[in-house]
Amino acid sequence: MCFVNGFVSPDSSPVQIGECSFGVLPCGVLHQDRIGDNFETFPLAVPTILCVPAPDPSAALGNLSSCEDLEAQFVCNNFHKNNSHTVKRLIRGYHLQTMFEKLDAAATKMESFVCVGLDPTPEHVPINDILAFNCAIIDATKDVVSAFKPQFAYYEAMGIEGWKILEKTIQHIRDVAPDHVIVGDGKRGDISTTATAYATAMFEVWDVDIATIYAYQGSDAVEPFLQYPGKGVYIVCRTSNPSARDIQDLVVDGSDQRDQVFNRVAEMAEKWIHTEKVGLVVGATYPDDLRALRSKHPDPHFLIPGVGAQGGVAEDTARAGANERGGGFIVNSSRGIIYASSNPESFDIAAHEAAELLKTQLNDALKHNGHTAQTLTIE
Repeated sequence: MCFVNGFVSPDSSPVQIGECSFGVLPCGVLHQDRIGDNFETFPLAVPTILCVPAPDPSAALGNLSSCEDLEAQFVCNNFHKNNSHTVKRLIRGYHLQTMFEKLDAAATKMESFVCVGLDPTPEHVPINDILAFNCAIIDATKDVVSAFKPQFAYYEAMGIEGWKILEKTIQHIRDVAPDHVIVGDGKRGDISTTATAYATAMFEVWDVDIATIYAYQGSDAVEPFLQYPGKGVYIVCRTSNPSARDIQDLVVDGSDQRDQVFNRVAEMAEKWIHTEKVGLVVGATYPDDLRALRSKHPDPHFLIPGVGAQGGVAEDTARAGANERGGGFIVNSSRGIIYASSNPESFDIAAHEAAELLKTQLNDALKHNGHTAQTLTIE
């Protein structure tokens, strides 16, 4: 089915993905219960593509894996909002991916856990064109990384022109690296109505795949972001900056435990793990905390900043941050890659070399456990 604002397309023309053609239902409505992940719909024809509602129908279709030898059959048991059934996805080796599955798939394809932070400042960019700089970095590194992470503050600081550069940067990634994941690093966080506006901006206006958010306002700040099928969030948990301990190490008194703030944030995130839309930001500069968080929370995906310029060690980070399948994380490097050289003639070559070196360091660190990005098990 092809959706526009949650409604099934009124015509019965087939949906074409690659070389595969799938029928659509001519009528009916499918909508998501905003309390959970249950759906209400009419019986489905076979073969039918079931695309959950999304602001951009093509984005939902884009979350379907490759269609080679695909015999798609989605079975819906006429369930309603109040029962516990979920849509059964019966596809030979393929299914609608969560965003973190897509990220692990990108890591496997590119054999890389590296995320490039696109954080340009005019005084450090070696050419007099920030958009051209971003595009050159993307073009030079896309074959050795699996994700890109524009930090919104750097673009906001440039005013309206910065927003235009951000928009064109995101579009360039979509054009030249469609399998890569875009992390919108805005670190949004506010009460529910404002959080809803933030979520709309991140996922509908900017169309990023994953947003970074704060959860210090509680569930109100998180749940609006979880209403977008095929998207995800990284909740800021343990950051890599030196003064992180000022707040994150404070001890929280609970009814049955005494815990630090960052541990409590991780515990809070567990309530949404079943949605497969929630990961954690955990800095590389506190490797013992990273290791302890992974041991206690094996399921969430980790975004790990702090390697390189901030002092985090790549090898320690990979071993501490990987889950038991040898994945479940990406390591972000910004300055260490994009400013690897100040030479206007070769900064992009230097960026490629820096990203490739980090990729190799992370993979080598995992080899003793029998894992690399290439051998990552995708469940």
